[in-house]
Amino acid sequence: MRSLICHFRQNPQCEGYNQNRIIFDSKAPSPGRVFYTVHRDSVKYTMDAGSVHGITDGAEFAVYEYRDWPPKMPPLGTLVVLKTSAFSASMDVIPSTPRLPLADSAFALQTKVGVEEDLRLHVVMDEKLVGVFASLAQEMQGTSPKQRRILLSENDSAELDIALEDGLVVFNILDPFVTKFGLTSLPFRISPIVDDVCAVIRAAAHYRWHLRRTNKNPIFQNKVRVEFNQLIGMRPIEPNLNIDGIIDLVVDEEAMYGIRIINDTTKPLYPSLFYFDNSDLSISGC
Repeated sequence: MRSLICHFRQNPQCEGYNQNRIIFDSKAPSPGRVFYTVHRDSVKYTMDAGSVHGITDGAEFAVYEYRDWPPKMPPLGTLVVLKTSAFSASMDVIPSTPRLPLADSAFALQTKVGVEEDLRLHVVMDEKLVGVFASLAQEMQGTSPKQRRILLSENDSAELDIALEDGLVVFNILDPFVTKFGLTSLPFRISPIVDDVCAVIRAAAHYRWHLRRTNKNPIFQNKVRVEFNQLIGMRPIEPNLNIDGIIDLVVDEEAMYGIRIINDTTKPLYPSLFYFDNSDLSISGC
């Protein structure tokens, strides 16, 4: 299912127009410790959880015989996710390790996030940011399911760049999917305090992970359409302003707009709508 990008430009003549109206919250909720049921049939392992639960290819799980926390027995072993669907995941043991002695079913606890959860980050080399490098290096070695995977990369392949201007840390947006709309940086600066900088990085990773989530089930691919129209009364008028997943318009405060979600599948769907704001990394329920 394709993402929908809404780019609304408020009319500068409108009362209350403020280009600098920004709300930023670097706190991202952490998932709790959740056990998922794992089954084994002849040659493969299947887990009763998939992409809708935030699980991606490459994630690793410790498998226990009982659903106890904290575990009373050591894990039976580790399974890695090979392929996810909406509500299940196929898994296997790590290469060169023995198969797990599962009689029927067992319980899996995530110990390492998958590869699709990476935030590609570039950090300028500066002595004031040495502590940030050290903190990131330590986090990247961790296996806690509470963290998002962060990948340090070169400037030309990164999604977010951390630099210094006048002794303060700035966050430059490098993702061309965002910068083509004129947004090239987060509109705030902070002191180069390790905990503060890392809090923003974690928030960015949390934001990007959710923004990238897609349903790979072919049943839904290109089968759910979103139309955005101006309304007269409650009747939509042409044209559909959603063009290739992008809505770009100057907001007319006298006009009314409506969104219609069209389900072309035979499955009953119940939408949950969220607004992703690239200017402050916020995710809001609609």
